Amino acid sequence: MSNDPRPSGPLVLFVEDEPSISDILVAYLQRDGLRTVHTADGLEALQLFRRLRPDIVLLDIRLPGMDGVDILKTIRNESETPVIMVSALADDLDKMLSLRLGADDYVVKPYNPAEVVARVRAVLRRTSAVQTQTHTSAPLRVGRLEIDQQAYMAGHTAKAAKLRSCH
Repeated sequence: MSNDPRPSGPLVLFVEDEPSISDILVAYLQRDGLRTVHTADGLEALQLFRRLRPDIVLLDIRLPGMDGVDILKTIRNESETPVIMVSALADDLDKMLSLRLGADDYVVKPYNPAEVVARVRAVLRRTSAVQTQTHTSAPLRVGRLEIDQQAYMAGHTAKAAKLRSCH
């Protein structure tokens, strides 16, 4: 496991068991200002995911300890954290399975490390835009109806009703 000590930038959990691949991509990610944590083991990947709550996961499919597809399923059951699958499996069925199980993207090895960094940035940009939209503090207005998600209030401009959380 390698850690980048820099305190800023999104955190990438990179799960890859081929050192020649992981070393190069970690260098590219860090050079682009991303913090990285790397592991080669599937079981350790889940432990790190749960402990560190990374901003995005780069995940190989064939791993010791636990298969990448099983890791993806577990992550999706616990979180909406974006996941990009990185695999030598170039078959369309492998790609479709990963995407249907919740992967946000799928990159086939061998790949251009700069392209992977660009894909990471694109997924982070999309997911942060969604988070910003869903966590806005401005009330939503439709005609005379106003919904304030922050205060759990809804109603017409003259009357308001307290909303309960359904979590």
